[in-house]
Amino acid sequence: MNNFLGGALEEQITLVLVKKGIVDCENDTQCDENKACLDSFKERGRKLCEPVCERLDCPVQHSECLGVNHIASCECKVGFHGNGTDNCVPDGFEEEANGMLTS
Repeated sequence: MNNFLGGALEEQITLVLVKKGIVDCENDTQCDENKACLDSFKERGRKLCEPVCERLDCPVQHSECLGVNHIASCECKVGFHGNGTDNCVPDGFEEEANGMLTS
């Protein structure tokens, strides 16, 4: 029984060290939800838990990056709707094919 408890404690310690960037990560599950286990831009040659949104620029005005389940995606900000990558229009308006807004 001591081996089981020791193993669990060792896993918890390793997880803390990974999250602090002291030791490299092995997979996304060791990282917070808004981070992923990636080849580090900041420390070449290491795999670290880094924010997924640092690598994604949302191309549409009124959109922002959200990191959920270790994946980055562009979503429209509050008060806007659309898909976050092609358009975000104010709530209460629709975008026509020619780019004009209608209510």
